[in-house]
Order: sequence, then structure tokens, then C-alpha cells
Amino acid sequence: PSNILYSRQDNVLMIIDWEQASAGDNAMDIAKLFLKSEFSLEQKQEFLEQYEKTLKEKDVSLHERLRVYEPLVLINSILWRIRVLVNAPEQTRSENEEQFYQRVKMRFEQEMDTLRAYVTNYSHHIMKQDLSICENGGLLVLREEKSSM
Repeated sequence: PSNILYSRQDNVLMIIDWEQASAGDNAMDIAKLFLKSEFSLEQKQEFLEQYEKTLKEKDVSLHERLRVYEPLVLINSILWRIRVLVNAPEQTRSENEEQFYQRVKMRFEQEMDTLRAYVTNYSHHIMKQDLSICENGGLLVLREEKSSM
């Protein structure tokens, strides 16, 4: 893609994305990168290892924020794809437009499979543990209750 740049002089790979540019949480940006680039678990781990080396100070909550953002970014992408497909014309005007809608449909199906797997894994996790929800400064937090037995 045209937004991935490589500097031979510095031997550095850079990603520049001005679409929907905003000041926000780096964990959300990384979650979007993982989804859009279809990173494997090993690629995610390698990326995070290299990324964390570049930080001036350790980001102690990065991995936790990523666990929160990854399903939210996935759901947001699925909702965007639904909107595009619902509003798709009955007849496309060009081969490029047809390919675009086919890619959207294919990625929608892939992302739905990913969401189903996530929900299945998450529900198994919840059923295995006694979890309670507590409110902490307006933020809902799931926490594991310690059994007194």
C-alpha cells in the first residue's frame, strides 16, 4: 500500500495513514492495523515486541487496552461493511466497483467468522470463571472474584 514507507537511509519501516486522522489511543491504532493487515498471533507478538522497544517509557496498560479495542474495532468494521453492502447498487457501473463490493463482502464474511470465534472463546472464558462487574470511576470493569472456599 502507498501508506507504508521504507527509509533505506535509516532502515526504518513507517506507516502513515491520514484517513480519519485524529489524536487518540495508540492501542486503538494498533488494533486497527492488526485487523486491516490480518496479522497472525505471531505477527502481532513480533510487532508489539518491536513497537515497545521504541517507547520512551513502558506502557503498562497497552496489552489490556488492545484486548478491549480489538473486538470493538472488529465490530466497527463489520458495521461499516454492512452499511456499504446494504447501500450497494443493484447494478455496478464498472469492474472496479464490482471488485470493491466483492472485497467488502468477502471481508465481511471473514470478519463475522472472527467475531463468532471471539464470542465463543469469550463465553467459554466467562463460564469457567466467577466474574462480577464493578463500577470504577464510570468505567465498567470485569474482575475475577476470589472464592472463599
